[in-house]
Amino acid sequence: MLPKQLTFFPKLKNVLSSDYRDELNKIVSLTVKKSEIGQFINVYSSFIDICIYTLDSQYNALDIKNSEVKINAHLSLLIGFIYTEFECSAMTHYKYCYNFKKIFSKFSHDNNMILNIINISDTRLSEDVKDKIILYKSLNINASLIKYYSGWSCEDKLGNSYMIHLATFYDTYGEEFATKIHMLICNYAKKHKSATIRTKLYTLVSLLNEFTEHCKTKDILEYSFKAENSADFMENVLNSMFFKSLMKNNDPKIFIKRWKSAIRIFSDCFIDTGYIDEPLKPFLAPEFKEPKTSEHSIFIGGDLSEKENERWLVDIPLEIKDDEALSLIHQRLDRDLEHIRIVCNKRFEDINYRLQRNIKFRETGKIKPHPSNVTIKNVIPMGIDYLDNTVATFYHYGFGVGARTTTYLGFDAQGDTLLEELCLPTSQSLLFLALLLIIEHPKITPSWLQEWELFDRNGNQVGLKQAGNHWIAVSFKNRKGAVNAQQEVVLTDYSKSIVDVLIEHTRFARESLQINGGSDWRFVMLTANLQVASRSKNIGKLLTESNRSRQIFYVDSYNEDRQLILIKSEAKKLSPIVTLRSIRKARALQTYLETQSINAVAEVLGHKEVRSELIEIYLPQSLMNYFNKRWVRQFQNAIIFKSLKDSPYLFDALDFNEVSLEVFLKNHNLGELPIYLERASSNTCNNKEYINNLDELVFTLSTPLFQVLLAIQHIIDNATQEDVFKPVIKKWYQSADFILKHFLLSQDSEKYRRPPKEAIPLYELALNNPLDLVLFKESILCR
Repeated sequence: MLPKQLTFFPKLKNVLSSDYRDELNKIVSLTVKKSEIGQFINVYSSFIDICIYTLDSQYNALDIKNSEVKINAHLSLLIGFIYTEFECSAMTHYKYCYNFKKIFSKFSHDNNMILNIINISDTRLSEDVKDKIILYKSLNINASLIKYYSGWSCEDKLGNSYMIHLATFYDTYGEEFATKIHMLICNYAKKHKSATIRTKLYTLVSLLNEFTEHCKTKDILEYSFKAENSADFMENVLNSMFFKSLMKNNDPKIFIKRWKSAIRIFSDCFIDTGYIDEPLKPFLAPEFKEPKTSEHSIFIGGDLSEKENERWLVDIPLEIKDDEALSLIHQRLDRDLEHIRIVCNKRFEDINYRLQRNIKFRETGKIKPHPSNVTIKNVIPMGIDYLDNTVATFYHYGFGVGARTTTYLGFDAQGDTLLEELCLPTSQSLLFLALLLIIEHPKITPSWLQEWELFDRNGNQVGLKQAGNHWIAVSFKNRKGAVNAQQEVVLTDYSKSIVDVLIEHTRFARESLQINGGSDWRFVMLTANLQVASRSKNIGKLLTESNRSRQIFYVDSYNEDRQLILIKSEAKKLSPIVTLRSIRKARALQTYLETQSINAVAEVLGHKEVRSELIEIYLPQSLMNYFNKRWVRQFQNAIIFKSLKDSPYLFDALDFNEVSLEVFLKNHNLGELPIYLERASSNTCNNKEYINNLDELVFTLSTPLFQVLLAIQHIIDNATQEDVFKPVIKKWYQSADFILKHFLLSQDSEKYRRPPKEAIPLYELALNNPLDLVLFKESILCR
C-alpha cells in the first residue's frame, strides 16, 4: 500500500462517522502540516476498514474512548499495520507512527486516559515496533481489502511503474470486471514510453470514472457499448464532461483537444484490441474553430505573461519611432539575461569548486562512528569548521544515517547549508545549471531536460556523445512524434563545461539510485536530500523558482569591465519571471531583435524550417501583439490631436505631455487622406469589383475610434450652413462614412465587405456610449 495513493479511494470517506472524523481532523491539524492532514486521515481510515470496521455502521470510536486497554491496543495495532502494509521508506514509517503517537496521546488525554510508552526509531526497527508487527500479524486480516487498497499499477515499455486509480470503477462494477479492464490497460501501457503514458493513463481513468455516473451496473455499461449504441453513449459522455468543464471555467478549446485525445486512447486500448465492438458510426470528435494567428509569426513558447510584459514591454514612450521601441526592448532583454547569466554562472562556479574540494575531503577527512554504534566513543569533530570530516563521514555512510543527519554531522537545523556544502543536487542547484544551458541553447525545453538519459538500459552512455571535435547532448521531445522526437544540441566549450559539472554533481545520486534498482539512475536531472535520491516526474515544476533561489538574484551585477548591469532593486523585480520557459522566450525575442529574422528564431528554438519567402519582415506573435496595441494607441492619439489641438483640454486627453508632443507629431502625425481612400469612397456604392480588389486597405478599429467616427458623421450630417468646420474634418468624414457603412445592415449591404465579427461588439459599444456631441462639435468648429 502507498499512503499518498489512498486519496483515490472514495470508499474511505465513509469509514469513520462524521462526528469522529471531525474530532480526529481537529487533533491531526494540530500535529501535522495542513497539506498532510488528508493523508493521515486516509491511512487511519484504511486501518479501520481493514482491521476493525464492521458493515453495520460507521466507526465512531466509542470502544477506545471508554477503555484505556483498548486505546493502547488500538495504537499498537495501527503501528504494526503501518510498518507491515505500507511500502515506503523507514523515514516515512517513522513519520506516520511518530505523529500517530502524538495524535492518540492528545486523544487519550482528552478522554482522561494514559497511553503506554512506545519507542520508535527513524533508523532501525525498535523492539517495541517488532512486538507491534507480531501483534498485527496475529490478527485474521481481510486479505482482499489489503489487495484492494494496494491499488492497481502498470508498467511502460521501459519498466517504469505507474498507479492506475480504478477504485471508483471497481466499487461500481465489481472485482472481475475491474480486473479485466486493468489487464487491458497494462497491455496498452507496455507499448508506450514514460514521457506520454502518465497523461494517457490519467485521461483513460477519467473517462472510465465518467462512465460510472452514466451506467450504474456492468450490464448497463456493456449494453451502452454495443456497436449500435456506443456512438450515442459517448456523445452523452462528451456533453456531460463538457458541461462540467464549462462550470469550472476551463478553456473549451483545451477540453475539446483532450476529448479527441481521450477517445483515441480509449479506442487504442479497448476497441482495437477487440474487447469492445467497433461502433457503427465514429465517436463524435468536434473541431474547435477560432481565429488563426498570422502564418507569418512563430510560436516562441507561449504568450508573454503579465509580469513578462511589465518587465520588457511597459513604459516605452509612445512618441518614439518603432525601431527605437524595438531597440529599447532589446536593451531590456540583454540587461536581464546578462544579469541572470552572471548570477547563475557564479553558482555554477561555486558548485564546481565544492565538487573538487569534496573529492579531496573524502580522501583526507576522518569518519565519525555511525550513530547506531554506541560502543565507540566519538572524538571526531563535525560541523562547518570541520568540513573535511563532515564530507568524508556523509559520503562514507551515504543515506544510512536517517532523519538526524544534520545533528549527527554538526549542523543542527542548518539543513540547507549542509546540503550546499555536501554539494548534493537540489532543485535550486539544478535550476541554475538549467538556466545557463537554456541561455546558451534556447532549443532546450523542460521536456527535453525531463527525458535526458545519460545511459541506456545496457549502461551505454547515450546522452552525451563526441562527434569529431564536437560534443553533442542528446534527448527527446516526445510530442514531436517517434520520427522527430530525438533532438541533438551541439555544445559549446562553455555549455560542455556546464554539462560535465551537472553530471558530476548528480553522480552520487545516480550511484545510489542504481544500487536500489529501477531506471531512474539513467537520467541526468536527479536530486537528493539527506535521506534519499530521486528523479522528478515533472522537471518543469521542480525547477520552478523557490523563494530561496529568488533571493539569490537580489544582487547588484557587474560585467567583466566592472560596469553595472542591474541594481539590486531592479533585480528583485526581475526575479519572479526567472523560469526556464520565460528565459527561453526572452532568448527567442532577443534572437529576433539581433537578426530581424524569424528563420533565425526558428533555428535557435529547434523548430522546423519556417515556410515563407518574406518572413523576415514579420515579428514573433508576442511582439506583434504589443505593436498592434501600440499602433492603435498612436492612431487614437493622432486623431485626438487633430480634433482637440486648439482645445485647452488637449493634454488631458493625450497619452503624453507637452514636451513629447513635437516628437510624436514628427513620427506619428496623421497626413492627408490617401488618394486611394478618396477613390474608394467615391466608388463605394457603384463599383463592387473595385472594392473587392482593395486587399491592401487596412483600418485598425477600436471603440474610441468608432465613437469619434460616429460623432463626426452625426455632426456633419446634421450641420447647418452656418457651421464651418476645420478642413481635416471633411477628410475624416469621408473615412467615417466609408467605415461605418460596413456596419449598417441594409439592402445595399452586399456592396460592402462584411465587417469582421470581432469588431461588431466594439461598434455596438460605441453606439451605446456616444461622445458628448455638443462638446465634440465645439472642438472641431473653426473659431
